Amino acid sequence: MKVKKILLDNALESWSIAIKYCKYIKNGLSTLHYKKTFVSSLHNSIELFFKQIMLDKEDKTVIDHIVVKNEDIAKLQLEFYQTKNLNKFFEGMDAKHRNKFYSIEFSRLVDKNKLIKPTLDRLGIQSIKEELELLQELRNHETHFYISSLDYLSEVDFVKIHNLMKIIYEIIEDNDFLPYWGEPSNEYRHLEFKEKDLKKFSYIEALKSSPITQSIVTVLNGKQHFYFEENPFNLTEQYFEELVEQNESANHDFNDVLSIITLLKQYGLLHFIQIGDYEEFEGENGELFYSQVYYVIEINI
Repeated sequence: MKVKKILLDNALESWSIAIKYCKYIKNGLSTLHYKKTFVSSLHNSIELFFKQIMLDKEDKTVIDHIVVKNEDIAKLQLEFYQTKNLNKFFEGMDAKHRNKFYSIEFSRLVDKNKLIKPTLDRLGIQSIKEELELLQELRNHETHFYISSLDYLSEVDFVKIHNLMKIIYEIIEDNDFLPYWGEPSNEYRHLEFKEKDLKKFSYIEALKSSPITQSIVTVLNGKQHFYFEENPFNLTEQYFEELVEQNESANHDFNDVLSIITLLKQYGLLHFIQIGDYEEFEGENGELFYSQVYYVIEINI
């Protein structure tokens, strides 16, 4: 009976999310939410893949330390060092005992080149240590301190991390971590990452060419807007209201449209041209009214 690779399901789940959000970013969705989710999911998946390789190789240095507080745990520690099948050892353990084991940090995985050396040799790559350290740095920044939505995951860094994913995919293939051979069926298409290497990347150019942006321009450009505040949420609502009036179906998710409109405003590509001025006038009973002022939406891409 084939032994279950105990970290693989979790690793592949995180990997699929990383691919999804990488493609979101390439399609113009580069808000902080998409960047953070991309970085954290990729970081998590790589950590789990590398630790799975260590488990498969029966490398006990995958465990940093074990909390021993009683004789029961001491016996478990002895079993750990005596076992010849780490996957089976941890799979058969209850959560209470499993939580006594602490695996090594990502930073120590970066230096374990022997784990991935066969794939790197095949690809003619000496090391990916620099890229892994960059990913660790990005993860630490978004977890432990202030980050700017504009500065986090720069375009240069995105290129490096995107191209790292291609190498990670080769490592995944070489270690038989994928649930398919060769070309994936539709069921597993979300796990495949065979994108071309990026030489450069521009968030604003990706935003301009996004299908969502093109739809927003078609639906909203030149339309009147009656809200005083230039609120992306209000504009997103107006986008969907306009579609209803035009008997058009919505092809994009509300949150994705909201993100794109937020970015258009953030990059100074969305403007409001005021038509008319507020004028005060008095009603029949002496009450004050103000004339309606509206704005024309202008999207310059």
